[in-house]
Amino acid sequence: FTQCRFEDNRGCAVVADSGNTADVSFADCVFVGTDNWAVWPRKPGFSFDRCTFVGSLVRVYGDADPSRATRFTECRFTDDPKLSPTGRLHLRKSKGSLIASENVLFDRCTFTMIGEGILPRSEAAIYRDCRMKQASSKIATPRGTYEGRNIIEAKADLGFSAILGPTFVNGEKIPLRSRAQAQKLKDAREKSKRNNTAAIDGSHSSSLEHLV
Repeated sequence: FTQCRFEDNRGCAVVADSGNTADVSFADCVFVGTDNWAVWPRKPGFSFDRCTFVGSLVRVYGDADPSRATRFTECRFTDDPKLSPTGRLHLRKSKGSLIASENVLFDRCTFTMIGEGILPRSEAAIYRDCRMKQASSKIATPRGTYEGRNIIEAKADLGFSAILGPTFVNGEKIPLRSRAQAQKLKDAREKSKRNNTAAIDGSHSSSLEHLV
């Protein structure tokens, strides 16, 4: 698809979540989520080049094989209602991760949230040479791997992201962290969660024994 506009649909502007759909490319297209998600690309091999997304995206396909994971190159993401044909936009309200799978790539993309829009909530995405800006005071969690030079102007929590290149959050340079170091921190967090859960379960069992 080249130089196409997907907007004001009854539902998502574009959705792929069934059948054997794969390897679809979009170039210089515009996606507007007026009353639902702008894109729902939950199928392998989707690529977007120099596209504009107005509204929110969800269910972005990730894969252990980078060639099958969704790729966004030189794309623009915004919540500017002036770019909607109706002046309305569907913005995400769920706290769930929109990009949980690995190797989803944002390469030289810009995110400009001027209203209530929030930067992507991700866990294992790759951000390479991106610029992000968010006006909302809500905490954004664009986590994953940062490559190249990235600039973020937002109330953002990068968690245990891998920081492989110069990355700035509100002017502060984030210390570098390898993928191995990031994974070690994540593993420690999961182990702590399991230990806490076991301790709570043990406490409940002890309390029940006293009641018998």
